[in-house]
Amino acid sequence: MRPFLIIVCFLTLASCEERNQSKKRFPATELKYSAYGWFFDDKVDSFDFLLVHYVDINKDGKFNIMRRDDGNGKPLYFTGYINDTIRKIIDTVLATQNYKSDFLWNVDDGFTYDGYTYTLDFTDDSNKRKFIHYIPNKSPLPITKLGLLLDTLVYAGATQQIDTLNIDTYMKELKSMSWAMMPPPKVHVEKAEFKPPKISE
Repeated sequence: MRPFLIIVCFLTLASCEERNQSKKRFPATELKYSAYGWFFDDKVDSFDFLLVHYVDINKDGKFNIMRRDDGNGKPLYFTGYINDTIRKIIDTVLATQNYKSDFLWNVDDGFTYDGYTYTLDFTDDSNKRKFIHYIPNKSPLPITKLGLLLDTLVYAGATQQIDTLNIDTYMKELKSMSWAMMPPPKVHVEKAEFKPPKISE
């Protein structure tokens, strides 16, 4: 009987340690996820930056959300805590692979993209800040799936509404990064052949 109790105690301790290690492996001391785009404003005859939704999740799993339910309508704000399933998926996607920082449309793709641009902005265990900028049809499948999961959190996972969030500084940072990443227009310049003028004698 005593060996059996020892085995049970050992397995219980191992299970607790595994759960603790799982929490420690959560890669982001902070994770931000945003959807945004540039849209032409007829009133001022120029492009305007629009942050459509934003969520930040801290190391304890608490999240804050800004979202617009109606295009460029009034922003709404929410707060809450992610569940263990979301935490585990974030861990699996961001901690197991090193992704490049840019999965965006470019002029050579052969198609036109007029949807939102998405950014995952996170700080890993070594306090290094990383960015993944992407559009869904160019990003790796795990990144796309993580984005869809976070979209669900933004629009269906929030329960407690709050008055506001101070995200002006971060929105300016996103705007600056987004503008810098916009592909330059592809201009075809035909090389002119120089022909000297004919001089009549």
